[in-house]
Amino acid sequence: MIDTGATNSIITERTLRQTKHKKFINRNHQKLTLADGYSPLEVIGTVELEIKLRSTVTTIQALVVKHLSVECLLGTDYINKYKMNIDAGSKSISITINNTTTTVSLDKNPENLRLPVRLINSVIISPYEEYSVNVSAGISKATVIFKPSFNLKQQIPLLMANSLINVHHHTITIPLYNPSPYPQYLSKGIILGTIRLSTDDPDFSTTPVINHIEQQLSENLTIEEKIDHLIKHIHEKNQHSMLKNALLNNKKPFDNSKPTVATTTLFHTINTKDNQSPPFDKQYPYYGEKKVALEKIIKELLAAGQISESHSQYKSPALLVSKSSGGHRLVMNYKRLNDITIKDGYDLPNMEETIQELGNGKNHYFSKLDLKSGFWQFPIDKKDRHKTAFSAFGKLYQWNVLPQGLKNAPPSFQRIMSKILEQCIGYSLVYLDDIIIYSKSFSEHCQHLQNVLNLLQQNNLQLNTIKCEIAKQEIDYLGHRISSDGIQPLNEKMQAILNLAEPKSLKQANEFVGNDSKPVILTTDFSINGISGVLQQEIEGQTRNLYYHSQLLDQHQKNYDIVAGEALAILLSCKRMKQFIQGRDLIIRTDHCPLCQMHRKKLRNNMANRISILLQEFNIIEIQHIQGKQNCLADYLSRNPIKQLDIDLLDPEYGIDTKQWSKNQKIPQFQDNFSILSNNSSHSLKGKHDFRVSSKNNNRQCDPPSETMNKPIVSINNTTSEPQHAIVSAVTRSSTRKQQQLTTINKDDSSSASEESDDPPSTTPFSCNKFDIKQLQEEQQKDPVIQKKFQEVKKDSHNKYYIIHGGFLFKLLPRHRRQEKRQLIYLPSSMIETLLQACHNDPIGGGHFSTQRTYMKLKEKYWWPDMRTTIENYIKACLPCQQFNISRKKKPGQLCPITPPEGPNQLLGIDFCGPLESSPSENRYVLTITDYFTRWVTAVALSNCSAQTTAEALFKHYICKFGVPTTILSDQGTHFQNQLLQALENKIGIHHIFSSVYHPQTNGMVERFNSTFIPQIAKLQDQESNNWDEFLDAVVFAYNTGVHAATRYSPFELLFGRKPQLPTDSPRQEVIFNKPNDYYKQLEKCLKVYHTSARQNTIHNQKLAKQRYDKNRPDPHYAIGDQVFVRVEGTRLKLDPRFSNIQDKYNSIPMIISKTNHPTYFVVDQQTNQEYRRHLNDLTPVRERQQF
Repeated sequence: MIDTGATNSIITERTLRQTKHKKFINRNHQKLTLADGYSPLEVIGTVELEIKLRSTVTTIQALVVKHLSVECLLGTDYINKYKMNIDAGSKSISITINNTTTTVSLDKNPENLRLPVRLINSVIISPYEEYSVNVSAGISKATVIFKPSFNLKQQIPLLMANSLINVHHHTITIPLYNPSPYPQYLSKGIILGTIRLSTDDPDFSTTPVINHIEQQLSENLTIEEKIDHLIKHIHEKNQHSMLKNALLNNKKPFDNSKPTVATTTLFHTINTKDNQSPPFDKQYPYYGEKKVALEKIIKELLAAGQISESHSQYKSPALLVSKSSGGHRLVMNYKRLNDITIKDGYDLPNMEETIQELGNGKNHYFSKLDLKSGFWQFPIDKKDRHKTAFSAFGKLYQWNVLPQGLKNAPPSFQRIMSKILEQCIGYSLVYLDDIIIYSKSFSEHCQHLQNVLNLLQQNNLQLNTIKCEIAKQEIDYLGHRISSDGIQPLNEKMQAILNLAEPKSLKQANEFVGNDSKPVILTTDFSINGISGVLQQEIEGQTRNLYYHSQLLDQHQKNYDIVAGEALAILLSCKRMKQFIQGRDLIIRTDHCPLCQMHRKKLRNNMANRISILLQEFNIIEIQHIQGKQNCLADYLSRNPIKQLDIDLLDPEYGIDTKQWSKNQKIPQFQDNFSILSNNSSHSLKGKHDFRVSSKNNNRQCDPPSETMNKPIVSINNTTSEPQHAIVSAVTRSSTRKQQQLTTINKDDSSSASEESDDPPSTTPFSCNKFDIKQLQEEQQKDPVIQKKFQEVKKDSHNKYYIIHGGFLFKLLPRHRRQEKRQLIYLPSSMIETLLQACHNDPIGGGHFSTQRTYMKLKEKYWWPDMRTTIENYIKACLPCQQFNISRKKKPGQLCPITPPEGPNQLLGIDFCGPLESSPSENRYVLTITDYFTRWVTAVALSNCSAQTTAEALFKHYICKFGVPTTILSDQGTHFQNQLLQALENKIGIHHIFSSVYHPQTNGMVERFNSTFIPQIAKLQDQESNNWDEFLDAVVFAYNTGVHAATRYSPFELLFGRKPQLPTDSPRQEVIFNKPNDYYKQLEKCLKVYHTSARQNTIHNQKLAKQRYDKNRPDPHYAIGDQVFVRVEGTRLKLDPRFSNIQDKYNSIPMIISKTNHPTYFVVDQQTNQEYRRHLNDLTPVRERQQF
């Protein structure tokens, strides 16, 4: 950013780490204050920056700060130094150096810049009070969009809305509301949220939202006050009086003072398959705050009659989900119950038919009613209530009403509502919890409204008043505006289809029509920036696109691991498309295979499991895995996401005092058989180009023009001879990462940005060679060293080393075994980098081959001083080469043997081996426990490797036999790193230490035994029955009684102080009975000799092993702040990098060393600030490229 009001240029510490820069001029820490007089600025030093504007290199001394709203700010010091001219008309800047003018275009999308807003004065907001506060903004005057801080809302219960506001004199006014019974204090300077500039882009629109404060206050209104609020738009007195009387005659549905249960003749039934055992799952443990929250929720549900105590043989686990507004919500994990539940075939209403019936042009008045917590108002059949049982605090409870997550809940809900309102057919329609009433005249509408409310009152149903609309002449419903003039799609829904060609045939027209009898297909994807979902339907062998959705992730969601992230993409897409998929068969497609069973089985990822519970309201019949290369459409949308309103999608409308949202704030609604792209939360079909993706034979052809690399590339192929499909270009992961890297301190247009890249975008197979031989003479004339050589040659025409030919300077070098000399172009230093890029980075001219190949290619044509060294340093600093090249050397890091303990039971190593073939006893794992002093091994065959099984085996098979060990060493698997094992260790006094991730050598003694005993039991077992566990104890005994090479004693001798009696030993002829005291002294002496000798032997063997291991092995030491890549572990494909970023293996942004404990280091991801521990073996340094 260029700021004419800033006296100094500033850069953030995080941005500085990602750039090549000189050393700090000083590291003087100081605190400054911004122009608003309030915002602090922490300076940590001064550095000299090199800023490249096209081919012109400029320098400036900049302050380095911890935090700033932009990455780099150029102040008046830079503007004055280079006499910068800012042209607002052409939106460009220009500087002049040595009579050469360089012009650079400014960013034409300033709305992407987010600025924090800080509180100017400290305030105290009283309970239930609305207060307007002044905050400072980073701009003087503009119209901006304010978004509240998510972190602040998590910490302080304040209500702030997304809003469009004006900035005056660097100040804006923001309304706050305190809904809590306690006063809230906000200190001066606290960040309330961020602002960004408003835009006139047609892809952006504002959505009307309900006033949060109005919603909060409405709960405290009387019934008559609520009715007055609903009909305040009726100004004619007679009509107002008539409508009010009609509502007051049936006012009970407007009473929300306490939850109610409907008194209907129909109930929800749970028909389960025959010969299926009842699911019985363990309850999740809860402690502290969550335990208190669960107890409170149980009491409220019991008081409301929504649950009751049970003696059921069924039991499903209950889960507490945190709400963004604070508090918790109770949801149920009914996966196993849903698996054995027979599907209800009752169809939900067709939305197209519903809209057509409403908009026939004959109706003039409309009302829309919404049930409050609709599902919780409908009872479950008494004979099926026991199937919904769950446990809490040692008791079993069952649901009396419909809980979230039950299969068949939507069709059952629809059946009951249709039955209740069957008398009102002809003037009312119902879609789940939405009721719409339509009439030809006002008096008729009052009667119709009274009839519907009377039926709701008879069945004891409640309405959510804040979502109701009464006696309107036009109403928004299912994405359309319905009035007496007919049906009109909402304006923001129409933009996506304005450019579609008019159908010319019946076949083309039918392409817009879906088929309700066939399932819909949702394809999703997750990336580091956003998520996406594409809703499709396959009809007659052709795929029809119904809905596109993408959105940016917030900072918290960006920290999700890949499993949780892909699950989040499914959840957010389902929530967005809820109107179109609820009650219909749904197939989900994802390129992440571990999620294929998430709707049926429990995963090893807690977040994914919680998300799978929230997905139970949808009828997911299958989750299919597709390859990433076949998921190009969703992949593109996830990497080009759209900013979202801050809507709590994880907050479904279930429960007591649930936060309600306006219908206008819900997802855009339209016909599920209409091909539409929505407004700011969906991608527009407007575009200048037509990019095709050919999926035949899995061969994709992607031809995006280079000038549109940074623009949305979704368009419609407007040919009349082919069906109208949305055709999207495939953007590969690598090109997405490279495109993100092109944004440097000084943003340039796309063409100049690509010149600064280490590697050309992989979206094109063509050469990106920027080396221009035509510039050689001009560059030689600018190079002072070459000009000096020119003068020397002109003075001495017989110069043996240089020659001038055709205006160029050539270097003379002797040929091998020949008298004549080679003439090589003397390359100026300004062209070395572009030549090396052409001969190393370029796909055609270089191909990222080695130093030797590159040097051999250039040495016959060009020459410059220290040529080979320069080439070697350039290639060593090439990021792709550092990530992908195979190292032929030993892994770095010398051997650091564990110092032998002083005696037995001081250090244990534990590890799991498996899974193996299931034995007749259903054992699949072996828990191995090894004493690091005696080498004594205890091996236990187990059926699983859960935390409880591990703790029980360790306690029963080792602690109860040999005593409590001092220290246990294990890997970081969940079976060892959990609350249960930690509680056991704290209780009995065990110190537990863990090895580095992906470094099993730390616990090498256990790993070595695992590799030893597997072949032994494989030789002994019966191949047919897999009875390997029957031979496990015998193999372990044979190992424990054998002499160990390191100690030169058997583990048995070191533990018991005597040699073992084996079956092959001859029985003793006589037995000597020593006195107990004598035997004890003899045993004590014997063990002391054994232990001393064994420890010395171990230390000696460790020294020999270290000498062998360390020979010719590098042992680099890293310092804090060094940049490194981390070895890619797990499932690495052949074309994947070998070293990369931990968060994303396709990300070429290095990690930063944050802590050192050689040979273990802590590395930090520069984008997420997440810290990881890694061993030296798995790190490789990132070499910085030297300046030419």
